[in-house]
Amino acid sequence: MTQRKRQPLPLYRSLRNPDTDIISLAKNGSVINMKSYYPAIASAVPFNVQIASDIYWKGDQDHYTFKEVGPLRVPFPLTWMEWEIPKVIRVNKKIVKDTSLTGIRCGILLSEKPLLKTETPYGAFDSMLFTHHPKTGMTGVWPHIMRFITDDEDLYVKHAFIYPPDMDKGIAEQLGQSYAMLCVPMIIALGLINCRNVKSAPAGELVIPRPRQANHRRKDRNVSSQRVVYHTIVLPGGVEYGTAHSPHDRLSTGEVAVHRVRGHFKHYTKAAPLFGKETGRYWWGWQVRGNPAAGEVHSEYELRK
Repeated sequence: MTQRKRQPLPLYRSLRNPDTDIISLAKNGSVINMKSYYPAIASAVPFNVQIASDIYWKGDQDHYTFKEVGPLRVPFPLTWMEWEIPKVIRVNKKIVKDTSLTGIRCGILLSEKPLLKTETPYGAFDSMLFTHHPKTGMTGVWPHIMRFITDDEDLYVKHAFIYPPDMDKGIAEQLGQSYAMLCVPMIIALGLINCRNVKSAPAGELVIPRPRQANHRRKDRNVSSQRVVYHTIVLPGGVEYGTAHSPHDRLSTGEVAVHRVRGHFKHYTKAAPLFGKETGRYWWGWQVRGNPAAGEVHSEYELRK
């Protein structure tokens, strides 16, 4: 029996149906309809940013600063980013599996225009978070709009959470903290997309069934489908032992044991350019460094249930 291949961006595909019912976290878990969100999501350019989720959840670095990530320029006026929290993650540099977060699928709508009109000054873009929990099978929309304000160079200045005025402030703050944690892969993805040596490229097509229309003839209903091109982030490859191509990647000649260095952001200025001429922010893929004569470093981690 042939196993059916899982299609990419399942949350995006399900939300492309305006008749989909979702849970509102702002209204005590009541069921609401997708119709009010559908036009923006249907117009958004979708991105699979699983690589950013893996960098965050599987990497050794637990916290990222906005300064470290760099420019937060949205690639399209309406952008959809989607990822899944891996089954195995690292917390405080220890491997943890089967947590309450395991398998949660996150999708975030980014808009250069305000998603909600308020007195809060508008900035660079608004974001709206959707999540799907595999254990409950429920899809929910978060009550917050996370509004980002940047400077003329698209660097982070501040952000603000905008939530319904009748929502309890204590609950709103708690949900805001969870929202901020869940959306870190989106921040990393924007940082990667704005790196000089990182590309975003079309990765395939999604087949989206067209919703049924009451005024269509029966034989025409749900027959046609729409094909949507989705994008992904293409990172420069990691550097294996002995394959370095730049002075920064060469193996140490000192007494440093062979060890693996995680991928990270680097920023080069006119005062200290890359290769003496290149400036801007770059993503430096993981590398193996050290002198094999000095030994090898193997990390061990405690497994938690």
